[in-house]
Amino acid sequence: MPAKQTYRILLADADRDRLLVVREALSELTRTSLSVTTCHSAGAMIGLLKRDTFDLILAAADLPGCCGAELLCWMKAQARQVPIVLIAPEWQNSDEMEYSGAADLLHHGELTAPILERAIRYAVYGHDRQAMTMSVLENTEAAIAVIDGENRVRMANSAFWSAAAQSAASAGRFQSDVLLAKVLRHETGQIHVGDRVFESRVVDLPHDFRSIVLVDVTRHAMALEERRDTEKRITHLATHDPLTGLPNRLGFSGEINKRIRSAKLEEREFYLVTFDLKRFKEINDVFGHATGDGLLRSVAKRMRECLREDEYLARLGGDEFVVIQPKTQSDDDKLPSVVRRVLKACDQSFSIKKKLINVSLSAGISIYPDHGRTAEELQANAGCAIGRIKQNPLERVCTFDENMDRALRKRRTLAADLQKALEDRAIEVHFQPKARVGDCRLTGFEALARWTHPELGPISPVEFISIAEEYGMIIELGRCLMEKACSIAYHWPRDLQLAINVSPVQIIHTDLVETVRETLLTTGLNPKRLEIEITESLLIGDTERTLDVLRKLRAMDISIAMDDFGTGYSSLSALMAFPFDTLKIDRSFIEKITHNPQAYEIVRSVIGLGRMMDFKVVAEGVDMQSHIDFLREHGCSEMQGFLLGKPMPAEQVTRLIEAGPVLKYTASPGVVPRAA
Repeated sequence: MPAKQTYRILLADADRDRLLVVREALSELTRTSLSVTTCHSAGAMIGLLKRDTFDLILAAADLPGCCGAELLCWMKAQARQVPIVLIAPEWQNSDEMEYSGAADLLHHGELTAPILERAIRYAVYGHDRQAMTMSVLENTEAAIAVIDGENRVRMANSAFWSAAAQSAASAGRFQSDVLLAKVLRHETGQIHVGDRVFESRVVDLPHDFRSIVLVDVTRHAMALEERRDTEKRITHLATHDPLTGLPNRLGFSGEINKRIRSAKLEEREFYLVTFDLKRFKEINDVFGHATGDGLLRSVAKRMRECLREDEYLARLGGDEFVVIQPKTQSDDDKLPSVVRRVLKACDQSFSIKKKLINVSLSAGISIYPDHGRTAEELQANAGCAIGRIKQNPLERVCTFDENMDRALRKRRTLAADLQKALEDRAIEVHFQPKARVGDCRLTGFEALARWTHPELGPISPVEFISIAEEYGMIIELGRCLMEKACSIAYHWPRDLQLAINVSPVQIIHTDLVETVRETLLTTGLNPKRLEIEITESLLIGDTERTLDVLRKLRAMDISIAMDDFGTGYSSLSALMAFPFDTLKIDRSFIEKITHNPQAYEIVRSVIGLGRMMDFKVVAEGVDMQSHIDFLREHGCSEMQGFLLGKPMPAEQVTRLIEAGPVLKYTASPGVVPRAA
């Protein structure tokens, strides 16, 4: 017997004679201290087990209210770690009792002290060893059981019994049979138990025993599936544009490299087409980014609807879209069919935030392998074709050729040189004179940016200003021009005015008011001598912001002029809404008044409109005496043009001012037609 201070035994038997025999035998066990509690039914025994703890149960197999096997099943269900010795008649099936989990089985004739001592010792030691084993088994996530040669469960953890209960059609003493049948049918592999999935494995043990190990992979499978879904979502987010849902630059990079490998193996060609939205930057500046984003989404949707199954569309950023199209014999050698489809679809107006917006797409084309054998070469050359289109607004589609590459390299070199010129403040300011129409008296100058390249000489303003806009240097260029021009104008006579043109980008994306205020404070120029010229495109965009900026400038006593009037989106309501002081008639109208009756009437009407609305009207492009005569006849306020003086550096301006207030020029008569 194990050495214990007090060993607690629950004795359950309804046969009083047997109780006396067992008690008498127990009393002879003097080597240990025993505490024996007696009960006479299964219900009483269960009640005692719920209220108290015992080290051993001695129970009759024929206890009223429950047979021994049922009692043992109940004990296992309650997970009581108490060894049980059954006392059974000689006819009782001992295998059934042992199968149900009894630690030992005694017949009525074996209730003697030596046999009881042996049974108790066997039960306690055996149970302790089993308890240690079960402790290990219970602390693993796998469902584990040990079966004998007849497929009877000899030992199992609670995870196994839980799985067995799920697999059985109804709970019962032999509920493990259903689960065992599933496992032993395959021995290895997956089995389904209810809504759970197990990986099963059967391992041979000594003495014809086998262990069954069931690993619940349901959670692992769900976790794996969830991880795969998460990885898919992350991959999709990384490779797709959140605004349009199209593949982004990263997704496109993987696709084009895959297409290059395939085309190389199969000796096929494909087109790479870069699409660019003309005027998108202006639309963004004027209408705001929310409208610009809506336009991009709508354009992407129409382009996607144009594609065939074997074509691929991506958005690389901004307003740049790209399409890969396999080349077939039906395709034009220079114009892939996807270009025609996309241009046709996007030529229709877009309704964005209750505004009808018309856009024009341009397409730059490169062909694999003629124009490049790598993704970088193909993209660069398609972009080069787009650059050619930007230099010629009348073009919409351009296919790369070798001459473009040289032009692109030159433009990129110029952009780098322009950036250095801005850093070195090497941008010069030239001034074109303005005069009163009536007496040609000098009224002021318009400041114009000029750039002399250290190696190439003078660069056309049209070229370097477009480069500044394309490469994001226009704001710095405008600030540099304003600072230099105001510093020079400060030394002119006080009745001469300085006009400076500002771009929409300066108004929309910078604090123009603060920039002008700082410039005036730094240079000392009187704000009444400064006139800010804006283009008409600002009138169709962020009206509230533009109006707010113009009002703040007016509050500083700065004049506001609308430049190039008649070439954009002017309307009478816009003229009434904005606080303009001056209208400048575009030179394209003035040049035609000598031979075009329609231009004649338009200019005459604008001059009359200006007088009626109390605007000062300035005519640009005055190159002939007949222009001056016409403007005098119809009451135009001021004029500027090559007849009065070309843009000149500051030193020449000084000499012009010193020569006297009235400009002298060589007249060129021309002929001005009368209106019909």
